[in-house]
Amino acid sequence: MLRSRLIRVVLGVLLALLAAELVLQVLAYVIWSGRDSVPSAVDRVAGGVVCIGDSFTFGLGARDRVNAYPEAMGRALRAAGHDVSVVNAGWPGDDSGDVLERLPRILDAHRPRLCYVLVGYNDFWKTSPARDLEAGFPLEFRLGKLASLLYHAVLGTAGSDRGGSGEQGAPGEQGVAQERGPETAPFLGTWHQGELWLRFRADGVIETPQGPMPNLFSLRGDDRIVLLSRADNSESELHWQLDGARLSLAGGPFPAPLVLEPGLPVGNVWFDGVAAEQAGDLERATACYRAALGLPGRAAAARSALVRVLSERGVSDEARLLAAGIDTDWRASGDAGLAEAAAEAWLDVGDVDAAVDVALACAAAGDVSDDLMLVLTHHGRQVSDPHGLADRLGMLLATGSLGPRQRATLAALRSRLAPRETRLQAEALYEVYRYEGSSRTFERTVADIGAGIRAEFLAVVEERTSDLEQRAGLIAAFDAAGVAGDHTDTALAANLGRIAAECRRRGVEPVLLAYPIERAQVAMAVEQVAVRVGAAFVDLHARFRAGRSEADYEALFVLDGHCNDVGYRLMGEILAEHAAGLLR
Repeated sequence: MLRSRLIRVVLGVLLALLAAELVLQVLAYVIWSGRDSVPSAVDRVAGGVVCIGDSFTFGLGARDRVNAYPEAMGRALRAAGHDVSVVNAGWPGDDSGDVLERLPRILDAHRPRLCYVLVGYNDFWKTSPARDLEAGFPLEFRLGKLASLLYHAVLGTAGSDRGGSGEQGAPGEQGVAQERGPETAPFLGTWHQGELWLRFRADGVIETPQGPMPNLFSLRGDDRIVLLSRADNSESELHWQLDGARLSLAGGPFPAPLVLEPGLPVGNVWFDGVAAEQAGDLERATACYRAALGLPGRAAAARSALVRVLSERGVSDEARLLAAGIDTDWRASGDAGLAEAAAEAWLDVGDVDAAVDVALACAAAGDVSDDLMLVLTHHGRQVSDPHGLADRLGMLLATGSLGPRQRATLAALRSRLAPRETRLQAEALYEVYRYEGSSRTFERTVADIGAGIRAEFLAVVEERTSDLEQRAGLIAAFDAAGVAGDHTDTALAANLGRIAAECRRRGVEPVLLAYPIERAQVAMAVEQVAVRVGAAFVDLHARFRAGRSEADYEALFVLDGHCNDVGYRLMGEILAEHAAGLLR
């Protein structure tokens, strides 16, 4: 009797659980099946404008985020008499899946009337179509998720909410900590430990005594900093804790934990100069750095800093004399650190030939450091004579003293310095293959450049590869990358459709944008989605090209393809004119 009663209880519980699971599956399917529907009418709410996307929205290439296009758009709208706010919700490295995930909470937070969307290029570098397409209804144990939600609700922990904020994560990604922009960091400003200092800026840049770190930072959860590489979009994390007036950092690029105090180190004019330069007071920075020339252990750094600030102030004769002095000291000592300082000083004063001469001398001695390569790549993009630097870097590549990674880095820089020279693009592609084989980077570069450089690539392969088997492998990899089935545009189109639907569910009118640079595959996908869902479409590339010579067009960009301040201002003006028509 007891046994049969127990069996009935167990069966009853199982049936109840099964019924609950079926109900949850039905509800989940109803929600899932409606996610792509686009309402035919939009009930607009009063509000401003949100601009969301990747680094072109964030403002990479501008001197700071004040010069990004959303900020320029806001200024133009206000000048035209429209008292609306324009929110910059861009983030470097985002693809369409990232934008789709972030969009609901951004729209809910700002309740705009218009949402301008510029995304797609990163899809062709890092998006998995399977992740984005979500071609079928995802079957998963939903009762377990409900139990997890209840468990965390009772305990008061984050659980499935993103960072405990109450904002629900993307499907299948519960438990992921909420990510926030750098402007929300409570530790913005300058911190130091001993003579090491770090300056956290609201645009995501971290400045150090050696210059800006090659990463942008954001926040994840309540205790982690995410460092996003500006070179390849890779991520690393470090933990932070703010305890009164002390900021603790651990992990990431730091081999040992740091405990930092507010402000710059104090006690000498060197740090006074650093503070003045950070504040933009170049005259005071110059005076402080001059005084620091006599400080033990600071003379070399002060001399390099003087070259930099004097060049920015236009005091070129003294800057050149100082650069020549650093070069002389390096040649006398052979010190690698002085070699890097000499190359950087020559680039600061605009002498490309002298900077590459330093690298050539190091190559002749078989000692080209990675730090020297960083100087050439970071500062080389800002020179006034990019074609001249590209030619000189060719001499450095011809020395044969560089490792595969260094060769790939320099070859890529050359192709960016002279983007219209297909020979340099083919050489860069060859070096990428030599460094990492038929990688995702190689495949995407072929797809991005197109089959138009095949003849140049074959010529480079024949010149530089005598082994017939290796030659055949290189050519086969190129051809395979060119014809490989790529459904990224399908994934992009699916996500853009969902982005438009998310906007309209909230009474926001979506506007889809094509890049100001030529990205034909992206532009075609975006325009087709705009037509399909009835959204406005703005072809920024066509507007940038209209009535401009090739030289005038290229003058709107920095060397890595992002807009400069002038280009972003033009973007802002074009889109302000467009928004004004919708806001009337």
